[in-house]
Amino acid sequence: MNYREIWRQHAKIVISMSLLLSWLWAFPLFGFIQDVLITEQTFLLPWNVSFLIGLILGFGVLSLLTTARSLPVLLPQSPLIIFGLTLCWLIYTFLVKNGLLPHADNQPLHLIFHLLLPFGLGLVISFFFALWGSTLYYFERNKRGRYMGLMMTLASCVLILQILVSRCSLLCSVLLLCSLPLLSWRFSGALVEYLSSQLNSETGSRVFKDKQLFFAFSPAKIFWIPFALILLCYYLLSGVVHQTLFPLIREASITATVLGPFFYGIAALLSGALVDKRIKAAMVAVFCLAFLGISFLVLPAANYFHVFAPLQILLESSYALIDLFIWYILAEAAHILGKDPVRFYGRGLFLNISFIIAGVWANSYIEHFTGEYGFFHISLAAGIILFAGTMPALYLLRIEPTPDLLCRQEISNVDSLTCKEKEVIQLIFLGTDYNAIQEELCITKNTLKTHLRHIYEKTGVKNRSELILKFKQS
Repeated sequence: MNYREIWRQHAKIVISMSLLLSWLWAFPLFGFIQDVLITEQTFLLPWNVSFLIGLILGFGVLSLLTTARSLPVLLPQSPLIIFGLTLCWLIYTFLVKNGLLPHADNQPLHLIFHLLLPFGLGLVISFFFALWGSTLYYFERNKRGRYMGLMMTLASCVLILQILVSRCSLLCSVLLLCSLPLLSWRFSGALVEYLSSQLNSETGSRVFKDKQLFFAFSPAKIFWIPFALILLCYYLLSGVVHQTLFPLIREASITATVLGPFFYGIAALLSGALVDKRIKAAMVAVFCLAFLGISFLVLPAANYFHVFAPLQILLESSYALIDLFIWYILAEAAHILGKDPVRFYGRGLFLNISFIIAGVWANSYIEHFTGEYGFFHISLAAGIILFAGTMPALYLLRIEPTPDLLCRQEISNVDSLTCKEKEVIQLIFLGTDYNAIQEELCITKNTLKTHLRHIYEKTGVKNRSELILKFKQS
């Protein structure tokens, strides 16, 4: 595959995910089209909670049962299924609004389309997110941030287009919404093809993902603690600003409405480029929490003077940075820990959605005290807490590739080695004896001797000790 073909393949992958992400923002998860189509306000919160529960269950299943090798056969048609479910719900809504179906909150059909359908949407889209996350994992390290930033920027542009179209014609906006999963499915073939090719060429991952964690202590081993603390600080407190600011924005002019997605895309594009070249992913989380902390500190003043544009820029930038941080750091940590990307993304996104739900609950709980304490006191306390939350983000800066991972990367750079020979080297580097290597790879003693002879010739060493020393030094 030449450079132009690779570029086209990667472009299709980015477009496929950006279209589905824009659909997610516009409709099933607190989207502006959802507000228009779901006229019963009592169903708004149950709809979104059902969707989030579907996401949680999907990510939980992925974290426990699946591996990257199962993804090409695990719901590769998920955007098409999402299109079908979205179309069914829109048809049902049209029939209810025009009096062609009975309308009652306790109708079984009503409950199915407002509770079970969003649950199904969340379940299905979780598998596609795992597909994208695993693809991001296999991208070159110095290109992951740019691809992620570009994807988020394209999704923001499509969302802005949907907002502008909805101001002209709701019907056109709904048709555009329906077309997004269909177009995503049209481009998703490149995503499945790329992931399949990477899995076929990858070797030795099953050795590293299970055995590496039993080596000497490494800061990477407790990755999940600071990661969870960052999400806890962010999502439990971001709902206060969200609840105060977003209703005012939605009632404002079209300029204020598109301002958020615009700055979200700009922040994603810039931070994606920076994380590839100059800064570590953990610093993205530091800036994200700092921006949200500043938003809390200036919220009372913005509320008093009714000037919300700077606050909106800060908030949307922090949203872009937290999204980029989550996806990038999970790919980075999966490499460092030598873990399967699907299970790793399943656990990380499971935590992400769990804290989002906790944030929704905490927001309603905090609102109960706003009358007594006022937004000034709550914003000040929340801002201080968020600045303190930068400590676990700074801790993540200590995570570095282990010697085993560096050896694995160095082995993969030797093009003359076959897949089986690379697996043999990795097992030797782990200290595995020859009998265990034969059992692990299901080969005979003579076959192993042949592999070793070829390895020594291609690497320019004479024995096992020199081979280990060669890759340790490199």
